[in-house]
Amino acid sequence: MTTCVVGHTKKKNPYGDRFIPLNDYDLGILEIIKAINKDTGLQTDNFVFCGINGRRTIRSIDHVIRKMCAKAKIEVKSAHDIRRTVASEMHANGVPVETIREFLGHANISQTYEYIVNHKGKKETARLIHESLSSMCGLVTQGNSNSRKSKIA
Repeated sequence: MTTCVVGHTKKKNPYGDRFIPLNDYDLGILEIIKAINKDTGLQTDNFVFCGINGRRTIRSIDHVIRKMCAKAKIEVKSAHDIRRTVASEMHANGVPVETIREFLGHANISQTYEYIVNHKGKKETARLIHESLSSMCGLVTQGNSNSRKSKIA
């Protein structure tokens, strides 16, 4: 894994530096993009997303993402939608919220919670809730005949 901090970060708060862990595959893709940028004469200053005038702004990147979604005939997403998806997937896969907050560069954890969405269906959510609460007061879980039965008052 390789981590780096680029010079252009959001420094509105101490959490403005964004760190992205990259594996060898990811680094290989970035090298290919750098080579394409060089071959097409784009000024990169080692930026991945660049144009003829240097690095692209998030607004121009967002515009390209939306345009490519429309062209691919898939639901149009924004760069911010992608951040929400990443945060939600990290959370669904057990990454602690504090780690997600740091990854997103949020100063306030409540802002991070606004990014996390439950993508599980109602049935799966109900199953998870039931499973997590079933051991309380000896409640019986489906398929477990050895559990005590209790009355819920």
